[in-house]
Amino acid sequence: MKKSIPLTVILIFLALSFVKISNAQFSSSIASFASDAWKTDFVDKDDIGKVAIASKIKSSFSKRFKTTANVSWFVTGDITHAIFTENGKRHRVNYKGNGKWYRTIINYKEDQLPNSIKSLVKSEFKRYNIDHVFEVHERGFKSYVINITKGKSFKQIVVHDGAIAVNIELVLQ
Repeated sequence: MKKSIPLTVILIFLALSFVKISNAQFSSSIASFASDAWKTDFVDKDDIGKVAIASKIKSSFSKRFKTTANVSWFVTGDITHAIFTENGKRHRVNYKGNGKWYRTIINYKEDQLPNSIKSLVKSEFKRYNIDHVFEVHERGFKSYVINITKGKSFKQIVVHDGAIAVNIELVLQ
C-alpha cells in the first residue's frame, strides 16, 4: 500500500519556497533560500519583557528536548517558536497557543542526512548534489524536504516512507 506524504509538509515548503521564487527563477542563490527560511526577529530566552512565553510551552519544550543550547523564542500569531542549534543542526520547534507541540523542523546539510535516505535520493537522482535538508516531524510523521541541484537544474523533493515526490523543479539562470 502506497502511503501519501502529509499534505501539510508539502504546503509548508511550497510556501517557504515561493518566498524566493520569482518568474520561475531564484532572486538569489540556493544557499540564501535555505537560510531565509529561518530569518525572523528572535527574542532572547531571558528577555521575557518583550515576549511572554507561556510556562506550559516551556515545560513541554523541556520535556521533549534535553538541549543545553541557547534557545531563542518568538511568537507569530498564536504560534510560539523555539529556535536552537545542536550538533550542527538548526531546530525550529512550533507550539500552538494551548502549549501543545505540533511541528519540529530540523535544518542541516547532506553529511548529517541518514545514509538510508541519502542512498534513496542518490539512486533516484543520479549526479545531483544534495544541497540542504529540512527534516520535518509532525503528528507522528517524519519527512525529509531536500534541495538538490545538478548544473542549472534545481529540485526540491519530499521523501516520506520510502517514497519520493518532486515538490518544485526549476532551471536556474
